[in-house]
Amino acid sequence: AINLGIDYVDSTILGMGRGAGNLKTELILTYLKSNQIIDIDLNPLGKLSDTFKPLLDKYNWGTNLAYMVSGGYSLQQKNVMDALEIDRYSLSGIISHIKNGEDTILAKLTNDKQFKSSIIIGGGNSIKNHIDAILRYLSANHEILVIHSTSKYIRYFENIKNTQYFAVAGDELLKLDSSIKYIEKYILEPTPRKIKTRFDDTNNFYELKNISFIDKYFDSPLTISLQIMITMNIQNINLIGFDGYKELKSKKELYLMTENQNIIDSFITKNKLTSLTDTQYDNLEKSSIYGVIS
Repeated sequence: AINLGIDYVDSTILGMGRGAGNLKTELILTYLKSNQIIDIDLNPLGKLSDTFKPLLDKYNWGTNLAYMVSGGYSLQQKNVMDALEIDRYSLSGIISHIKNGEDTILAKLTNDKQFKSSIIIGGGNSIKNHIDAILRYLSANHEILVIHSTSKYIRYFENIKNTQYFAVAGDELLKLDSSIKYIEKYILEPTPRKIKTRFDDTNNFYELKNISFIDKYFDSPLTISLQIMITMNIQNINLIGFDGYKELKSKKELYLMTENQNIIDSFITKNKLTSLTDTQYDNLEKSSIYGVIS
């Protein structure tokens, strides 16, 4: 633009700004001075940049890999940043969505097994805090179906004899170790899905026919898990590890807390739902994992 004779150039100190494309004042002035286009004392510029450095450290503006992917694949920055913020989709998952284009159609989950009870495993700290009691309960009740709504604690349940399913949300499959062999079924949201995952082997992969109890949050692991309960006609449903947050410290925590609360509220209008560990979510029936150990 300068070479073509423009009159004004916008720039900001250290590239400060909402997006990733702001020209750095110190960069353009250094370039102009080095090419003898202007004559300027760079010492005050250095002091000014140092003054802004704490703000940069605090707010972390400027380019990053997410912005580069947004630009490279013509995606809206906000959508990419929001997806990454809640940690449900990775950059590789977002790119996979663009590349693959079409969903892999999977077999529909059916009510082919009878379970009276199920436990849905969440990602809260109460899992590791009470893991001994949880494993004792499951060891004494092999007929209980275990559904993992996260890969976070899946290794803790390697040696139980219960049937185990995995509710696949986002691109959570990328976090799983290929050596895990004890998950009987991997179950995804209905097509079309936000992330177009392709599979080398679909033998253990299923998709839900529909989501019937809520009209949004289809890609939530809790939504998928609860719809499995409906599909399989399981009446006694318990949550473990859905702790919630006593204090909301980030956009991610606020989003997940709101999402899960809305899902719970929709589900309990027609179904019973009990938490066996401490929870910050409202309207749940509350019990204790220690109270159900016989």
